[in-house]
Amino acid sequence: MTYQENNSSTYVKKLSKVKITSADLVTVCITNHIIDVTVKRKQNTAGLRDIVKVDKDHYMIISTGEIKEYSHSKNQSNKISNNRRKCMNKKFSYLRQFINTNFKGEDCERHITLTYGNPTKEMAKAKSDFKKFWKRFVYRYGDIEYIAVFEPHKSGAWHIHVLVKNKSGKTLNLSKKEVEQIWKNGFVKITRLNHDDIGGYFRNLLGQEDISDKKKKSARLDYYPLHAKIYTSSTGMKKPSLLCTDNEGMKEIVGNRKPCFEQGYSIRMCDTDWEVNRIGHITYNDKKNPYN
Repeated sequence: MTYQENNSSTYVKKLSKVKITSADLVTVCITNHIIDVTVKRKQNTAGLRDIVKVDKDHYMIISTGEIKEYSHSKNQSNKISNNRRKCMNKKFSYLRQFINTNFKGEDCERHITLTYGNPTKEMAKAKSDFKKFWKRFVYRYGDIEYIAVFEPHKSGAWHIHVLVKNKSGKTLNLSKKEVEQIWKNGFVKITRLNHDDIGGYFRNLLGQEDISDKKKKSARLDYYPLHAKIYTSSTGMKKPSLLCTDNEGMKEIVGNRKPCFEQGYSIRMCDTDWEVNRIGHITYNDKKNPYN
C-alpha cells in the first residue's frame, strides 16, 4: 500500500515487516508490560542530491536531465488538514504511552466516563466542568490521581474519560450514584481497567481515508480546536521514558519476546524510487504474548 504526500516528490510505502540494521536509530519505551520500539534509518540523502529545484513549480533530476512538476496541493485546506492530522497522531501516540506508564488494571484503578444530560459542543466548557467536578471528587474520595481525556462523540458533543487510581494502592470503591451527584451534569459510567493495552483504547490515529466518516473515532479531527490539549492529569503522574539505543541494545531488552504489532514505512522518491528513509514500529505486549 502506498500514498503520496501533498506538495512532495516522495511517497510512502507500507511494509509488513521491520528490518533493523546495525546503523539504524532505535528508541525503546517500556510501559509496564508493554515495550514499544521505534526504528529510524539514518537519512539517505543521495536520492535527494539527484534533485535540484528549478522554480516553485518544477525540479530537475540531475542524472537524467528530466524536468518534473511538483505535486502541489490543489486545496490549501487539505494541506492544513493533513498537518493537523499528523500533529494529533503524535498527541494520541504519546497519550497511549503516558496512560500505560501509569495504569496497569489493578484494583486501585477505575475508568469513569462522564457524559452530559444536555450535550455541549464546546471543549472549553467540558474542561471547565471537569475542573469543578475534580475538586468535589477529591474532597469526597481523598488522595486520588487521574488522567482525563476529552473526546467528542460523532455528533460533536463532548464527553470525558477519567482514569483514576488510589495513591495508597488500596482497592478503589466508587458509588455510581454518588459520582453522578458529584458530576452534576448528566450521567456516569464506572468500569474496571481490564484491557491488555489500556492506553491503546484512546489512541485513535487519524487516517487519511477516515476523515469523512464521523462514525469512526479517528475521523473527528474537526471537532478539536486548533492546538487543543486532548488530556489533563494530576502532577504525580509519571511521564514515559525513552531509551535511545541500537539493534543489539534493543535485542537485550526484548529478549525472546514475540511482537504483537509490527509496521514499517519506506519513504521513497516518486521518480527514481530511491529510498530516502525508513521508519518502523514494533510493539511487544506480555499480556498478549506472555514472555517466557
